[in-house]
Amino acid sequence: MDKLRVIIAGGGTGGHLFPALAIAGEIQNRWQDADITFIGTKRGIESTIVPKRGYKLELINVAPLYRKQILKNLVFPFKLFRSLLRCLSLMKQINPHLVIGTGGYVSGPVLYAASLRKIPRAIQEQNAFPGWTTRMLVSRVNQVFLGFAEARNHLRTKALIRDHGNPVPGIANDPPKEKIIGLWGLNPSLPTVLVTGGSQGAMSINQAVQEILPEILSRANLVWQTGKRTDISQIGVPENLPGKARIQEFFDPMNQAYSVADIAVSRAGALTLAELTLRGIPSILIPYPFATAGHQEWNAKALVNAGGAQMIHDQEFRGIILVSTIMEILSNPDKLSAMHKGMTSMAKPDALKNIVDDLTQLLQ
Repeated sequence: MDKLRVIIAGGGTGGHLFPALAIAGEIQNRWQDADITFIGTKRGIESTIVPKRGYKLELINVAPLYRKQILKNLVFPFKLFRSLLRCLSLMKQINPHLVIGTGGYVSGPVLYAASLRKIPRAIQEQNAFPGWTTRMLVSRVNQVFLGFAEARNHLRTKALIRDHGNPVPGIANDPPKEKIIGLWGLNPSLPTVLVTGGSQGAMSINQAVQEILPEILSRANLVWQTGKRTDISQIGVPENLPGKARIQEFFDPMNQAYSVADIAVSRAGALTLAELTLRGIPSILIPYPFATAGHQEWNAKALVNAGGAQMIHDQEFRGIILVSTIMEILSNPDKLSAMHKGMTSMAKPDALKNIVDDLTQLLQ
């Protein structure tokens, strides 16, 4: 084979883009001269992140189907047709050996064009309930890699399906817990609660935590990622309590926060859950109520059924409910241990390796 040429389409949000970047990185580790081209949209986060990572990016003009703003869908067929023609042109120009889609509406015309040209193609689906693009195109690809085994129940295809999990960084580079406890001034004799709503933050979670700061810090440390929409300077942290708090808009690298966590309070995005399961962190999950097709609730249910998490619906979520749930788990070592085992049972530490191993088979 001459120099390996690969097209990867996935973006709009980090949940679709970061698995794509992880797969691209592993491909380059194995084929150092691989020519990898991303296809994305101008409005997606890939428009800034992909070039910074050193990859080529081709843009197409495609829009999602709007579930509530129906009038916006009037131009959808025209944009889809134009984007399909653009993708067919790119397939001819690049002549890839392999095309990979990691979800988001940008993947649709790319994978469809690859199927028309009979180029080997695969989908990596992150969520327990597959996205619309995956459900529509699953019959037109050769391989499907699932982040959650539960997604199988919603797919009808003859393609090879693998339950490899979501490709996220491993734990080999996690810092020692004691080091971060000392660095952040946490109380080493107390457990630590990690709260995160993602890079943007979750207002309902942040409001609930602010209500119960004294109760948390009387029994535990708090590591809290607020996101960009909360003004940290306005958070009043009680002093002279046993527990200590580390509050930041964003933790980078995030593995520092994971390394000290005994329990996590989080939304139920697929990649965050993959990180939590790798470390076996018992979790209280509050699915984002407006996630497409309720996929975060499906993700959370998978971990609840495994015994690793408890779920609280956003509309029922209050500070008093959160603090009682946290303390109930932390005060019961047997329950904490059982939840740790449940989370660990869902971990897929070799997801990235296994995905690229299977992609290699497509090239033969």
